[in-house]
Amino acid sequence: MTARNPLYYDGSGSLIEMSSAQLLEWQRKAISMYASNPSVTVSQVSSSGTISPSMDDTRFKSSAAAQQNSSHPGSGSLQTVTTSFDRISQSITNPSVLSDTGKSFPVYYDGSGSIQAMSLTDFLDTFIKPAIVLMCASSEANTGDFGGTFSISTSSTAASGFTNVSTTPVFIDTRADTSSFSSGQIGTAGTFQDHSSTIASFFLNRQDATAISPSQNLLYIDGDNNLREYATSGDDATDITDILEQFMRDLAASDDSASGHNIRYNINGSGETRGTSMTDTKLNGSGTETNRFVGGDDYRSQKFPNGSNTTITTYNFKINRE
Repeated sequence: MTARNPLYYDGSGSLIEMSSAQLLEWQRKAISMYASNPSVTVSQVSSSGTISPSMDDTRFKSSAAAQQNSSHPGSGSLQTVTTSFDRISQSITNPSVLSDTGKSFPVYYDGSGSIQAMSLTDFLDTFIKPAIVLMCASSEANTGDFGGTFSISTSSTAASGFTNVSTTPVFIDTRADTSSFSSGQIGTAGTFQDHSSTIASFFLNRQDATAISPSQNLLYIDGDNNLREYATSGDDATDITDILEQFMRDLAASDDSASGHNIRYNINGSGETRGTSMTDTKLNGSGTETNRFVGGDDYRSQKFPNGSNTTITTYNFKINRE
């Protein structure tokens, strides 16, 4: 780890090393830049999503109807309806980045007190890697630290500070609607009743960028070996915000020197849960035996779902540094 203390000009002729709080401002600026143009994105798709595993919603339907001609026959077991959801896909964009000229990155005092431009490794260790650690933490230390990352909610309308990726849910939890099963609907042998209600729908959201204005600017060495303050706009080699964005996107995506700083998403794997856990719930009863006499020699039986709500599987959408 070669994190450096970058220098700033205090306006009175002195070069000062940034405090940890001032450096943190720039790390959060890097997050803000990434949040407006993330290189690792997640989308809702209709099927065949690339994030695994798929998620199963399960519920009971009735048993198969039984039928005989002399008395009610009794019926077998409740049957499970399973709907698989694989509606989340991950996309990775590999950006182009600034070449290190030896003077491309901010300056610091080296061990002898001389002014030195950071190497690419220094720059990554000072600004980019700590920013990605903040983005992938278990809790948000400051509003905006999770900017550009994705999470799950139970509302199709995004909360303040978030953008809804799609109004189509990525997972739906259903259960048997016990009030809709009736003896009058018991059909001929081998038929089923399947009545369901939606318990919860889960949606994908992206956290918006939070505006960050660091209190002090960073310095670089220009072509004449003079110290200059970076520009904060312009999208070129002297625009520090553009440089931060480039390397945030590069490291998050697939830079070979990332060493545990690529951002990836998964279901129930390693990393930190983002947003609401998605639950598959189901009634836990063995069924209520119900009979129907149609008339003559037509006696029918069928079990209907019953019991209390129980959680079958919990699915956590996670962000991970890989």
